[in-house]
Amino acid sequence: MSFVGKLALFIIAVASFAIWITGWILQTSNTRVDLRTGLERTDGPDLFDDSTTSILAEEICSIAATNIAELPISTQARSPQDRAVAIAAATDNYQNMLAALSQLDTSTDRDRLILDGWLSDWESVIGDRITFTEGLEAGRDEPFTLTGTGTSERIDRRITRLAITNEMLSCQFPMDLGG
Repeated sequence: MSFVGKLALFIIAVASFAIWITGWILQTSNTRVDLRTGLERTDGPDLFDDSTTSILAEEICSIAATNIAELPISTQARSPQDRAVAIAAATDNYQNMLAALSQLDTSTDRDRLILDGWLSDWESVIGDRITFTEGLEAGRDEPFTLTGTGTSERIDRRITRLAITNEMLSCQFPMDLGG
């Protein structure tokens, strides 16, 4: 290889290395200061600025989960109508949970926006559950379906992602309909 070829290869190698080093040095921070604790947290697009919201939401969701766990299991019902009764009871608990969650005070506009978007997803699921229950009451035992989000992420995954991101494990998408 000629001197010019070796020099060109060296320049390409150094430039490539410089690009990686520059990207690494200029990388923006992905942390956020929690307004409640003052500690840094890993950033996420749906991470609350103030973890107080997460703590209070988890308490509300935990109560609903406990109440729902005491209900008959809908997938073990003997008829579509019996299944509808069990699902309707669970749905009532989820509606009460959403009513309580919607009353939470948030310390930032961003947290309110995140919470309201998440509650909107939950309300869509409640509507889907009601539609499904009405079908069961009419004797139609069709699969439960969810309203699309208009994105590649399903609504059940969006609900669960936000719950996990904010450590609200009782607030994940319910699996009481099977699946």
